[in-house]
Amino acid sequence: DEPFHRDTNSERAAKRSKGAVLTVDSPPALFDLLETFESCGLGNAIRDFFGEQPMLLTRKGTLRCVRHNVNTGGWHQDGAFLGEDIRSLNVWIALTDCGVDAPGLDIVAKRLPGIVQTGSNFATWTTNPQAAKDVSEGHTVRPVFAAGDAIIFDHLCLHRTAAAPGMTKTRYAIE
Repeated sequence: DEPFHRDTNSERAAKRSKGAVLTVDSPPALFDLLETFESCGLGNAIRDFFGEQPMLLTRKGTLRCVRHNVNTGGWHQDGAFLGEDIRSLNVWIALTDCGVDAPGLDIVAKRLPGIVQTGSNFATWTTNPQAAKDVSEGHTVRPVFAAGDAIIFDHLCLHRTAAAPGMTKTRYAIE
């Protein structure tokens, strides 16, 4: 219906203004991504994990370009904007090397029982900076990715774009 299209179009415009495009807006890329999921066994693993046929969320699948001088946007959990009970997995694939010379990901490497307190100056669904600091203390990792590396995490994983002074390259990834 019309409200859905209006929201999707505004999300598309917002993503494009930040150097990203929805995966569904590039049929060849979407086809290759789904073929890759199946050929490497990820499709079966996800089906086994959920116990049912998984679905791709149109508004979440993104081909993203992140410049070295990006504003990270803060810590967040996908469940804060998708819904805490969404039962989702995020498959994040580096298309270029990242984490050293190009922005990568900061991840809180511990299981969180729910959504961490939200509320920041960036967006209503981003994690409150003090709450993020409290739960991440001693558990933050910044993996180094080579092109083709992937990480899978659920909707409760607290993460953010990892950019740092000295980075000079652009990151390309599929989220």
